[in-house]
Amino acid sequence: MALVSCSECLKEISNQADVCPNCGAPTSKKRNQKPSQAWGVAAIGFALGAAFTPYFASVFFTPIALVLGLVALAKRQKLAGVVALVLALGAAEGIRETSNKIEAAQINAERSVRQLQDIGKQFQQQQ
Repeated sequence: MALVSCSECLKEISNQADVCPNCGAPTSKKRNQKPSQAWGVAAIGFALGAAFTPYFASVFFTPIALVLGLVALAKRQKLAGVVALVLALGAAEGIRETSNKIEAAQINAERSVRQLQDIGKQFQQQQ
């Protein structure tokens, strides 16, 4: 283990240190490390889940994908963040469309029930 000078405070630190224990500045070892792509991978994974799973699962995956996409962007993982956000927004649109279809089906079912009740009342009156 050798001692090197910190680029910020110029105090001697270990060449194995990731940050200077005196001032907290990252060492050249830390600066040269490639950042983790975990946020971007997770964001895309949840976004794909949101886009290609049935409605009930998509409802849960979409908000998670949106948040992870924003975190990936904040962590400078631009491509993964943008891809995740686009997929998640597409899934959100799919959720909206499916919700509208469910609502329309519910309205039609309620209308059918009322019609059947009216028919039943008319039948009883004829008896």
